[in-house]
Amino acid sequence: MFPVFFFFSECRICPAPGHICDSTTGECICPPNTIGEMCENCSSNAWNYDPLNGCTLCDCSGIGADGPNCNPQTGQCNCRLGFVGLKCDRCIHGYFNFPQCELCNCDLSGTDPTTCKNDACLCDEIGQCSCKKNVIGLKCDSCDAYSFSLEKSNIFGCTDCFCFNRTNFCVQSSFVWQQIYASDRQVIFSEPWKYYIRKHNLNVLREKPLIYNSYPTDITPLYWPLPSSFLGDRTASYNGFIRFTIKNDDNYRGITNVAPDPQHFRFFPQIILVGNHRIILEHTPDEVNQSGRYKIRLHESQWRSRLSPDVPVTRKQLMIALQNLQGIYIRATYNYPSTGDTASINEISIDVAVWDNTTDSSNSVAIGVELCECPQGYAGNSCQDPADGYCRKRQTDFLNSPDDLALVGVPQPCICNGHSTTCEAETCRCTNCEHNTYGDYCELCKPGYHGNALVGGANACTKCACPLPDNSFSDTCLAVGNDRGYICDACKPGYTGMYCESCLTGYYGNPNVIGGMCNECACHQYGSIHGICNQVNKLLSSFISETGQCECRSGLSGRDCSLCKERHAFVNGICTSCDQGCTRDLMKEMDGLEEIMKQQNFTNLRPIPWKRAVRISNTTKSFHLTVDSLHLENLIGDETSKTDLNVNDNFLDEVNGLVEQTKFLLERTNKSKNILQKSIDKTGKLSDRAREQDEILHKVISQLRYYINYGFGKQDSSKIGILIQEANIYVNAMKERGIYIEKRYNRGNTDFEKSQNLMKLITSRMLNHTSFVELRKQLDAFEQWLHDYRDTIWDRARQDTVSSDKIAIIVAKRVDRFNDVKANITELLTKATDELSEAENKVLIAKTEKILSMFDDFKVFAYNLF
Repeated sequence: MFPVFFFFSECRICPAPGHICDSTTGECICPPNTIGEMCENCSSNAWNYDPLNGCTLCDCSGIGADGPNCNPQTGQCNCRLGFVGLKCDRCIHGYFNFPQCELCNCDLSGTDPTTCKNDACLCDEIGQCSCKKNVIGLKCDSCDAYSFSLEKSNIFGCTDCFCFNRTNFCVQSSFVWQQIYASDRQVIFSEPWKYYIRKHNLNVLREKPLIYNSYPTDITPLYWPLPSSFLGDRTASYNGFIRFTIKNDDNYRGITNVAPDPQHFRFFPQIILVGNHRIILEHTPDEVNQSGRYKIRLHESQWRSRLSPDVPVTRKQLMIALQNLQGIYIRATYNYPSTGDTASINEISIDVAVWDNTTDSSNSVAIGVELCECPQGYAGNSCQDPADGYCRKRQTDFLNSPDDLALVGVPQPCICNGHSTTCEAETCRCTNCEHNTYGDYCELCKPGYHGNALVGGANACTKCACPLPDNSFSDTCLAVGNDRGYICDACKPGYTGMYCESCLTGYYGNPNVIGGMCNECACHQYGSIHGICNQVNKLLSSFISETGQCECRSGLSGRDCSLCKERHAFVNGICTSCDQGCTRDLMKEMDGLEEIMKQQNFTNLRPIPWKRAVRISNTTKSFHLTVDSLHLENLIGDETSKTDLNVNDNFLDEVNGLVEQTKFLLERTNKSKNILQKSIDKTGKLSDRAREQDEILHKVISQLRYYINYGFGKQDSSKIGILIQEANIYVNAMKERGIYIEKRYNRGNTDFEKSQNLMKLITSRMLNHTSFVELRKQLDAFEQWLHDYRDTIWDRARQDTVSSDKIAIIVAKRVDRFNDVKANITELLTKATDELSEAENKVLIAKTEKILSMFDDFKVFAYNLF
């Protein structure tokens, strides 16, 4: 409405179109900030025209705007570079602190992506960026408490510390990604075939052999089981990838790498994880990969639970499954296989976080792998394992527990009866038992010791004195109620008595002194009267001799009666003179040879190995005696046992009353039997070796005879020097040849080491997957850049469209307002015309009435006049 009053007076009607009454002075003026003959335009520094209220001043910033003028329709000032806003009073996107306009410099990994554009993010007037849920800091560059691993792809910015709920403090580990690889495998669907197995409600192929014939399946797919090297504790693979390539060939139609049927592709999962007995997780790709190559991330967002597919998998579920990964199954078939078709899996690998980069310094950091600060009793990157001195303990019905953490268990101290501080983490069996104990819980005394290990302490088990603590000949002893409190129950062969303090018949020695033992008599079967020798401090048939002395036949000597007189030897068991028969000439030759050798100078030559030959001969004889006396020893042992039984009837009666101890003795006897059998086997090997030595001895004797007949005895003494020189020449030539061979060997060894290093380098390059991963990341980044560029263009187009729509709306409003003004003017014009016509009529009436009145007055005047 036009102003109709100024102060308390009524405004007059303004004659000029577009003018209004000034509410203060009552004068007709243009509305504020308007120009033009009819006040129809805004002034240069104003906008938003209104025929009654005028225009709004632009109010452009003196710093950010390029002049005071603005767009007359939108009010947008002309902003200088680096400034935005309707009045150019704000910093451009990604800057703050007007008018200085400093760069926000927000960390893209931790900043809310909805506030970012073209790698620049918004911030408030103090530079505070808009952070994701688990991110803090002015620039959103730090993880909040109890979270770690700032990552751009993480919708929360940082991953919550899990640490198996043992602690809430963790950091990003310094591990790097490495890969574990598996061999390529293939199955052929043709006879003769092997049937697949059912496992976890799946048709599972066999792990070995790598290539074999398998029984075909129907539309229900077969699954590849990954090898055990991929299983176990794989918590260090969290946020890594499993990679593989699947290929199905239709050999009947000659089609390789048959693509899956998209309709049935999502009916069955592509990969299945089975962990900690009851957690089964599945992953199905969003779309079919025509090449069959898949890369699946070990992150909870990529998996679903078989038992509750509608409930999102949590980080807790995935980590507990990875703590004891018991199976990884990859889909092998997609279509109905026919006879002759093949299915294969290749390029199988899994990421594993490791301490050191063993192949390439360019390996990427294992983002997402936590390193927790574990409380006492816990160990592992995520506190998933018992620490040293602890073992894993689960409750009895852990499989029925509603809390999945019960599957992992809790640590308990090793129970080793005070004899060890370490045990196996999974079985709680004690290791490194001390104080002469053994057993799963160090609950038993070691063989050769007695006592009660359950009472604990360093002296719980004391050494069996059989007969002395430092000179014992029994591996075990048995606790009984006698003076010492035990008896020795496993005396070694040759020992007897309650404490193995005596030697059996056929043995000699004194085991009751340090270093003393019972040795076998081993009397010569032809040189001795019998196989019994003199024991310690004991007379034998009125023949007093040194310890272990056998009773020799006439003309024989030596402890075992194996020595004949000089120039005599055993022939058919009788000492016979060598100076008779066929050996007489040989002895004469040897006597002559010795006379010649006495006349020669052999200072620089090796002596004839008589002593070595004699030593070999004696060793051979000893081995023969050992073998021959083996069965005799058993017989003697049996007889001695019978004698001991007769002598110690009372003791045996006492032992027979101890049933439990007898069972223990029976067990020990079986062990002794096994040990004896091993000894027999070992003796057999010694016998074989003795025969070999005997053969060597005969060869040496033959060589000596040849040497006597042809090598030296027939040569003239004047030729010996020449022969020695020739021998030296041969020796020197052999030495030079040896040096040459050694050099060639060293060179070959060096080349071999270089080849090994080269092979390690080649293997390292072949095994390292990081370069390919980095290149793939660059391609992914470039592709993402293209998508972002496209999105930017679309956003700009949408912004332009929105701006055009806004302008169109403003224009439409202006047109509507103009039409309203036009209608008002038309209405006023019509009203004014009507009022003017009415006024003219009234004037005409008034004039008529005036004329009539004047006529009446004239008539009255004329009447009066006349």
